[in-house]
Amino acid sequence: MSRRVHVAAAVIRRGGQIFVARRPAHLHMGGLWEFPGGKVEPGESVQDALARELTEELGIQVHTSSPLIQVPYDYPDKSVLLDVWEVNDFGGEPAGLEGQETRWVTPSALGSLEFPAANKPIVDAACLPPVCAISRPAESLQAWLADLQAGVMRGVRLFVLRPPLGFSAEPEQLLKAVGSLTHAREVQWQWHRDLFANAGAMPALLAGASNYGVHLPSTALSGPCEALPEGVGLISASCHSLAEMQAAKAVHARFLLLSPVAETKQYASHQLLGWSAFADWVAGCQLPVYGLGGLSLGDVAQARAHGGQGIALQRGW
Repeated sequence: MSRRVHVAAAVIRRGGQIFVARRPAHLHMGGLWEFPGGKVEPGESVQDALARELTEELGIQVHTSSPLIQVPYDYPDKSVLLDVWEVNDFGGEPAGLEGQETRWVTPSALGSLEFPAANKPIVDAACLPPVCAISRPAESLQAWLADLQAGVMRGVRLFVLRPPLGFSAEPEQLLKAVGSLTHAREVQWQWHRDLFANAGAMPALLAGASNYGVHLPSTALSGPCEALPEGVGLISASCHSLAEMQAAKAVHARFLLLSPVAETKQYASHQLLGWSAFADWVAGCQLPVYGLGGLSLGDVAQARAHGGQGIALQRGW
């Protein structure tokens, strides 16, 4: 296969919406939607290429941009590296200067549009926040819910709900209680697989809300992975090795928690990834990845700079 083509692409945001364009019918993969951008020329930085392409295609001037995700992808006829950046500050009004159809859409509406296969991880990255909160044990269901509600009111929009809970409760009771929280429908809730005694019952239990998904522990990835039932929603997974990351992709996980990045009480120093290894592992993953372990809210920019979606926290969210 020929040399991988380096392409700069932009997730352009304004007022809670994202700008997308439709490829003209006569082009490769014509008729599909995409995130605007274009080829990085030899000797050109990704940021310069992005700014140039957005001016040429849309007539806007990029003021600031930040890395979001890199997606290496092999099509039958070519190999590409999509280097995707978020653009939140720009001048001008974007328009399809090359005749392409354009549209502002909400993140939730991205899933209803048809994108090239390589763009699907970008859709997930565009919809996921930079911080993933992990639930903490509590003495009672009421205290557990109060902790979650406090996080939601502080702006947390992604939770992994995992054992131990610190109290006894049936899955149906937990689902109903979480669903009753203020702004619960604005949050993505990833339910740990081990909260469900019967994996076959998961689809029926989770079918009540589109913002419910399933989180797999690393132990579920260390051996042959059993296929999840149909209809379980968004799948995420905890990983500690490249093998587990590949196994998570095999069961169609859409984002990962990768640990341990920094020092924690649970891991010895030789077990830590550090940011360099984190970046190396994420580079070929093709999925949004959150760094986990020994991190704080102040590490979001560090995670983004090393190819991550952001950070996952059990404390400090």
